[in-house]
Amino acid sequence: MIKRITMVLMLLISTAHTTELTEGEQRKQKIFHSLTMADAVTTIIGVSKGIKESSWILGTAPEPHTVIGFFVLRNLAQQHITEEIIPDKWRSKWQNSWIATQGAYVIRNLIVLGQ
Repeated sequence: MIKRITMVLMLLISTAHTTELTEGEQRKQKIFHSLTMADAVTTIIGVSKGIKESSWILGTAPEPHTVIGFFVLRNLAQQHITEEIIPDKWRSKWQNSWIATQGAYVIRNLIVLGQ
């Protein structure tokens, strides 16, 4: 599986020709990063209240520094891929899917915290 993902990424890297992010695309990146911060904060709060994290990457009870480190690394990778690898014609859909997914995680976290 990792080999396939690596191969696809290498193909994208070698064939993509992107331009700088437009103002709208930069705004979408800021929205995504804001949602990520909300996800990190709600995750840390939830774990501190004894709620088990459902991420197989973070484990059931990650330390705050683990949560922050994960989101920082993931967002740096996402930002680089968005700017350098994703072709211009796909960029909007790429960003929208990240925003929607991240937003869903934040909503889920807020619902769990509200119970």
